[in-house]
Amino acid sequence: YLCDTDEAAQAAIRVESSNSCLKHQGRIDQWADKCLPGFDFYFRKVCAVGVRKEWQSFLGVVLQQLNLARVLAREEGISTHKVVLISHVASLLDILEVDSEILGEIKTCPQLFKNKALPYLGWPVIYGFGQVMVSLIRLLIPLKKEVTSAEESEPLVGVAAVWGFEGPSRNKVDDFYWWRKSTLSPKRLIYMFERPGFQPSRELLIGLEKLGIKSIALNPKYPGDATKVGVGRQVLSLADSFQRFFFYSKLAWLGLLGDGFVRSVCSLIGWQIYKSEKLVPVYKAVNLRGIFHFHESGLEFVNLAVLQNNAARIGAHWSCLTAPNESAPRCHEVYFVWGAHDLKIILDSGSISKNILISGCFLNEHSHKEEHEKGRKIVQSMKKLGVRYTLTLFDNSLPVPNFYRFFLQWLAEDPDLGILIKSKGDSWKSVHEDGMGGLVRKAMSSGRIFEMDHRASPADAALLSDFAVGVTGNSAISVAGLQGARVLYLDYERLDHGSLKPYGLFHSLGPKRCVFYDPESLKEAVLEYVNNPEANPCLGDVSPVLDQLDPFRDGKASQRIGEYVTWYMKGLDENFS
Repeated sequence: YLCDTDEAAQAAIRVESSNSCLKHQGRIDQWADKCLPGFDFYFRKVCAVGVRKEWQSFLGVVLQQLNLARVLAREEGISTHKVVLISHVASLLDILEVDSEILGEIKTCPQLFKNKALPYLGWPVIYGFGQVMVSLIRLLIPLKKEVTSAEESEPLVGVAAVWGFEGPSRNKVDDFYWWRKSTLSPKRLIYMFERPGFQPSRELLIGLEKLGIKSIALNPKYPGDATKVGVGRQVLSLADSFQRFFFYSKLAWLGLLGDGFVRSVCSLIGWQIYKSEKLVPVYKAVNLRGIFHFHESGLEFVNLAVLQNNAARIGAHWSCLTAPNESAPRCHEVYFVWGAHDLKIILDSGSISKNILISGCFLNEHSHKEEHEKGRKIVQSMKKLGVRYTLTLFDNSLPVPNFYRFFLQWLAEDPDLGILIKSKGDSWKSVHEDGMGGLVRKAMSSGRIFEMDHRASPADAALLSDFAVGVTGNSAISVAGLQGARVLYLDYERLDHGSLKPYGLFHSLGPKRCVFYDPESLKEAVLEYVNNPEANPCLGDVSPVLDQLDPFRDGKASQRIGEYVTWYMKGLDENFS
């Protein structure tokens, strides 16, 4: 990704992908209307946005590959006109008519047998035909009908499992952070497991049952210890199965007769509706009327399934956005943002959510006191070794070996420095395993470096140090800054230039305050402050822009979200009864 080099272009590429795809949204909408005449306006609109988001993801991949190819060609001394990029999504460059200046002299070729347009068109047709056969067999050989009480049961709010559940009274960030601050009965909740990385344990299921929270495993491949997996296969009437078969056949026909643009649109419309129909019977069986779900990028199959069940998808973002990207467009019925900064990015990304509400940052309401206290004791022990100042390092899910190499070298050369690491994903893990030519071993043996537990919040780590340093994303430093920490951002990409400039919130504070374009200038500023704080008293102080991140800062963001969900369910109950 070249994220921690002068060649970094991750955010710029995402904005370029967003802008390139947004230019074609009108034409996508036209084809969605043509393909889906029997669906309402909002359903068609969500489908069309799903196509655009999938394109953004694909285009981002090929633009990253082109950027890497240019860098590798320069390093090898090869002219770019002699470079050929073979990519499974190269055809999208022609479909979207991407500017030749962006492509440069590098030739692109599609990877054979990797284009999914034809399988996406064909498989739903085959599936639809299979349903027709099943319906015919059931008509000829009647089976005992299953009786469901979904229509008679209370409406439920579904919570897709991703962060876990820490219990009813724990002040931790988990999937139920909003519920603890509401008056909604736990009996109105259902925990839905579908990710391979988070499967239900017997202990968790027993704890949920004691509280009255229902649970279900949606994916039979990853059931964990759950006894209830899915709701069985959906069986349609003969008329409905024929209708579905002809619907998918029409999409396939339109796609096959059209050009590359039309074929891609039809294939992605059909594929996301096909995927949504896998969820529809599950949502219907449990009488789901609201859902919090982790899926954000790409096709909008979750939203489509929710709409087909006359339910509402409710969401809140977990991070502070840097600029428009493939996951920023929102189609939720209700979506909560922290503040004006993220609201601008979400709107500029072409979101169509009916209700976007500002709640404030709920992450600041949660702390892992045990880990914070452990970190405090570690810092105290560092000071006994002669440490005069400490830095907290925040990475992201992207690899940043050069970032870590610089600070490990600094640690080795300066006995006055102590470092705390708050890592996300495997970035620090890969550095630790690599060893960095002995730098990691030397750092660990110094007693002046400590990795915070993943359960600790960014503020838990940042408030223990003099400065917190972020890279490749500003979520962690935003959360830390909202808690009063001094934060610095190492911006290899120069996010205050070009199309990224409108979103440079921390850059607006001016030079030598929060944002630095290289680690050397950041180090110089930190040492200057350590030796003479009056020389640059505002270093790391982001208080002037906090209103744009969170206008409330009152610790009630979770409560606002929980109250809304409670009001929504109460309204359903009044109509329901």
